[in-house]
Amino acid sequence: MSRTICIKYCPYYRNDKEDVGYCFPFKVLSNIEYLTDYSESRVFENRYSALKDIFCQNCAFYPIDCDFNNGSDGLPCGGYIFAEILIKNGTIDIDGIKELSQNIR
Repeated sequence: MSRTICIKYCPYYRNDKEDVGYCFPFKVLSNIEYLTDYSESRVFENRYSALKDIFCQNCAFYPIDCDFNNGSDGLPCGGYIFAEILIKNGTIDIDGIKELSQNIR
C-alpha cells in the first residue's frame, strides 16, 4: 500500500523512512481492501474540503509539522491527495472515508 500511496503521491516521502504508520490518511486508506495501483495524476486540486476535517485533525503531523496546515504554501500528504483521486473516480465517497476513519486511532 505504501508503494501505491506514499511513493507516488506524497511530496514528503523519503526512501529512508520505512514506518508510515503515523500518517492518518495512510492508516485510513490502507483499510480499503480493493485498492489497486492507480496511475492518476498527482495534481492536488483541493476539491474536497471535508477531507481536512477527517484527516488533518487526527494526523500526528498536524499542525506543527504539516506545511499544508501551518500557514505555509505546502501540499498535503500523499494520503490526502490520493483520497481526492479516489473520490473523484468514484471509488469511495466522503462518507465512506469518514466511516473508515472513525475506527482508526
